[in-house]
Parts: sequence; structure tokens; C-alpha cells
Amino acid sequence: MFNKLGIVVISLYLSACGLDVDREKKEIPNMTGTWLLENTITYISKSDQQILKTTTKKIQTYIDDTENGIKNVTCLQIWDGTAETGDDYSGTKTDDEYFPLGEVDSSDSYLFKNGILVQEFEADTIWQGINTTKLVRKTLTYVDSKDTTHSDGTIYLSAPFEYSATAEICNQQIKQTISGRNESKTYIFTFSGRDVTEDGKQGGIDIFFSFVGNPSPGLYNFGTSDTEAGFLGVIMWTYAQENINTFDNAQEYVFDDPGWIDLISANEHSFEGDFSISRKDGSVITGYVNVDVNGLSH
Repeated sequence: MFNKLGIVVISLYLSACGLDVDREKKEIPNMTGTWLLENTITYISKSDQQILKTTTKKIQTYIDDTENGIKNVTCLQIWDGTAETGDDYSGTKTDDEYFPLGEVDSSDSYLFKNGILVQEFEADTIWQGINTTKLVRKTLTYVDSKDTTHSDGTIYLSAPFEYSATAEICNQQIKQTISGRNESKTYIFTFSGRDVTEDGKQGGIDIFFSFVGNPSPGLYNFGTSDTEAGFLGVIMWTYAQENINTFDNAQEYVFDDPGWIDLISANEHSFEGDFSISRKDGSVITGYVNVDVNGLSH
């Protein structure tokens, strides 16, 4: 997949939580390999220090560390066709500062802490009309020397979509807590559609499964409120024109109630279940998803 990058994968030594280097040293060896990128943003009220909202996103990224700089590529960039465009080796590192994702501001550098690259900063901002402090924490955790950012798995959708994927599924996870509501958890899987776009980009499809609380195996009907534990629903997003036509001339499609999902597993290792969703015209789409999400648990 990354052959065009001319990558020579350099063996890295692993420990239970990252690279096996002297924890007292700030310098790490060549970064080439797959890393887990975790981005947490928290809004805190200035008036009473109440946490108003916290969102955490997880996705894997492949880092190519060369003498000419550092480049990173996520599976989403592969699907939208931007992974192979140009030689954007804008990332850099020194003995004690790291800018692996092409950051340019010195305040955005990552520090090496306990085997993990960490970037933390804060800023004054306004969230929904409230004066807040915005806290940002990004971490990069080493996963593997392999060049893939995809997961193994199977996704199937019945007519009128009739899509299926059995390999190279891109997965993300989003956790979000808003004051006064329960935590929501969204699993996002991106896979290839039936065609490619006119400019040669992949016809990828995103499918979002959203829950309130931490889902466990069982049958869920969706349409629950955001203050009750349960299944919020399914959203799909597409890149290719043929898929947009199927989505009633829209890139995003929010499916209607009734709908359900029969979860077989939803943990740090896998997400699996059969589901049924309804379109606005009353037609019903059934499907099955089984994706290895181990890569998001490091």
C-alpha cells in the first residue's frame, strides 16, 4: 500500500506500552511504523471550573521517518486519495522536541513521556456562549512496525446499497461527554464503495454506529434519547457520486427509526453485530459488521 513511499521499515523494539528505550532519555529512535493518534479536547467553564464537554478521537496513522523529514498517512487519507500526493515530509524532530505531524508552532511540540509522545496546550475560547478554557492533549503511541493502518473485518449492506468489504477497513472511535448528559461512544468504519470518483479517488463509505454509554452485547432498538443508555442510530457518509445518488443526492444520510442492532461484541478487541436500518422512503436495509478494533486500544 505504501510502496510508493519507498519505505524501508526499520525494526523497533517494543515494550508493553511503547518503544523499549531508556525512559529517562528524551530521544527516541527512528519513528517509522504505525502509531495510535489520540486527541482529547476538553472545555472548562472559567466561572466555576465545570467541565462542559470532553471529546476523544482515536485513529491510527503510519509514520515514515527519513533523513528528509517525517511524513504521516492515515487510512482516511488513503480513501480520500491524498495519501500519495506529493512528498509532504514536513515533520521534524530534535533530541528533545518532536513535530511528527508537521506542526510548525514551537508550542505544539510533542514531548517523550513514559514511552509515549505527548502534546498538551490550552487556550481561552468561547463554547456555546460560555467563556471557557480549552485543554488539548494529543498522544502518539507506537503500535507496530507494519505499514498498514487498516483493520481486518467484514462489513455487508443489503439492497439498495449492496456493499461489502472484507479487508482494509479504516476504523475510528469517538467518545464524547457533555455536561448533563451521559457519555456517548461512536464507532466509525470506512470501507470501499462500488466505484471510484471521476478524479480517480476511492469511493469510500463511512458508517457511524452511535451509542449512549458503553455498549455491551445484546439487542438494541435505536432512537433512544441522549440521556438514556442505548443505541442512538446509524449515519452514513460517502465520497463517490454514484453513492451520493443512492443517498438521495446527499453525502450524508441519517437513517430513520425503526432500526436495531444485535451486538455480539463491542469491546477493545472487536465490534460485531447484525443490524437493520430504515430509509426515509420506508425501505429497510439489513447488514452485518465484524471489525477488529485492537489497533485503537494501545
